[in-house]
Amino acid sequence: MGSESGAGRGRPTQMDRQTILAAATQIPPKEFSLRKLAEVLNVSSQSLYHYFPNKESIADAIAEELVKSVPVVSRDLGWRDYLGEALRGYRDWLRTTNFQVNRPTPEEGLGVFRVAGYPSRELLERFDDFIFAFRRDGFELSEAVEIWILFQNLLRRSDMHQALNGRMDGPWKDLLGDLSSFESDEFTELEDLRGLELVEMDNVYEALVEVFVEGISARYGVS
Repeated sequence: MGSESGAGRGRPTQMDRQTILAAATQIPPKEFSLRKLAEVLNVSSQSLYHYFPNKESIADAIAEELVKSVPVVSRDLGWRDYLGEALRGYRDWLRTTNFQVNRPTPEEGLGVFRVAGYPSRELLERFDDFIFAFRRDGFELSEAVEIWILFQNLLRRSDMHQALNGRMDGPWKDLLGDLSSFESDEFTELEDLRGLELVEMDNVYEALVEVFVEGISARYGVS
């Protein structure tokens, strides 16, 4: 009773479907309820029914919106270009989306066939395109599935996807300070870091794309 009556206190959030969905993605699937969502939005639970009939409809909408908003990669591209464009597109999307992408907990497993814990037609279509592109270019079905799992985990777990240029300035400054706290000849190679121009994160991300693609090629023997 207390949380429901308190949900309407203060100034309510400006309501629309996108606002509701963006707020819903901030709640772990196992904790999700209309009451919890109403608390996050500072509205009453009843006001949500104007937009969604039940919590299942919100879950379905979250899954579809998350995937639909990520740029689509043409299945007609060769597997190398397909993989590279998918990684770059995901990074660009993360910089502009209002949706929060949570890392799955150990209890939730890898979650590579669902979005935010929910089934998604859009994700299955992306998976179908992915398998098509890799099988067409010489990968076995089991290899294509294995690569999808690697790809999905790289997307969901790498901090580098959202790292902007300049993001390494702080850690780099800390590193140089740490070196100064030890004897100058203790780390002979690291001493050369002083005065080195720090690489931009955009270039580091391109290196990540290249390493991932070349690693796939080397492991599965497909050029």
